[in-house]
Amino acid sequence: MHARKTTCARSRFYVGRTPDCYGNHRSHRRHPFTNPTPAPCAASTVSTTRVTLPAAYFALDNLYQDPAAGNQQLYALVAEQTAASSGDLRAVGYYCAWDTQLHAYSLRRFFRALTVSDLQGFGTYAGESALYTPASSDPVLAAYVWSLQITLYDAAGNRYTTYPCVCDQAAPGATAIMLPAAVEISFNAMSPQAARTVMSVSSSPNDWMDTTTQNYQRLIAPHVYRFRSRINLP
Repeated sequence: MHARKTTCARSRFYVGRTPDCYGNHRSHRRHPFTNPTPAPCAASTVSTTRVTLPAAYFALDNLYQDPAAGNQQLYALVAEQTAASSGDLRAVGYYCAWDTQLHAYSLRRFFRALTVSDLQGFGTYAGESALYTPASSDPVLAAYVWSLQITLYDAAGNRYTTYPCVCDQAAPGATAIMLPAAVEISFNAMSPQAARTVMSVSSSPNDWMDTTTQNYQRLIAPHVYRFRSRINLP
């Protein structure tokens, strides 16, 4: 006596019910997929304080006390781009400073990180003398640089004619001056080799700034390079 072998073969496609190996049909119930109820967002643990304050956000002013006349100075408020924090505002400035030991001018950069406490301490208005405070510790960007000149233009190409010039439409008791559309920067520069000759002869900053002096015409003028750049502001 031979045992019968039962095989399971499916050759038809069933919808809703599927036959098993013995021909019985089984029903499949479809369970709809449901999304879990979203949990509410947790409260932030970082405290933030919003401070708005009228300020001298762009200024041409002689905040560094230059011993000679002729250099101009540029200062502005800028946003910190590398990291967000409660104090992401920076005050920067560029000016030429006289080195009493080298007897020469150098281009320096002023930099100050402003916090919320700083802004609150300025009162109702942050003027240029409170925001920008150049000091002897400011880093040197380039040596033997002088006669720094900054020229401002509006969108129509008209030149700003006032210096000092503080751009702040909310400045108290003053006519509103808007941010320029373009800034032109120029300065003189000299090689270290040529500068050493001047420094060995003269210790006066006026010899670098006054083009009519004998030392300027004889020692400086033949070696001067004038650099100029124009920057369009957004």
